[in-house]
Amino acid sequence: MNYFIAVEVKATGHIAALSAAIQKAFDGGADGNFKVLVTHAPSYMVIFERSYGSDEVFLKSRVEKDGITFAGAAMNQLADELSQGGIGSVAAEVLTVLKTGDAQCFDFQGGFEVSQGN
Repeated sequence: MNYFIAVEVKATGHIAALSAAIQKAFDGGADGNFKVLVTHAPSYMVIFERSYGSDEVFLKSRVEKDGITFAGAAMNQLADELSQGGIGSVAAEVLTVLKTGDAQCFDFQGGFEVSQGN
């Protein structure tokens, strides 16, 4: 089952720079796929596609250890992977949104509801 994490950040730079910074983290080991979209705010919406099968062990451990929701665990896991992959300062706000639980976590199969993190 795949799930998604949507992160909205202010459009402070060029979309190509944000995409390149996130791609660097994925090249460095972050798992899944992503797409950066322009919204009307003006802001960018980064949609991360993740696989529950790949993340299950990590997410269950975080939920049990930290006492947080599945969504919060998913956001923290993604933030850690992006940090370890070398996301860089251009996309620092993406990490902030993930770590504070201000992103949206959802799937299209109805396995869990749209939810925010912690």
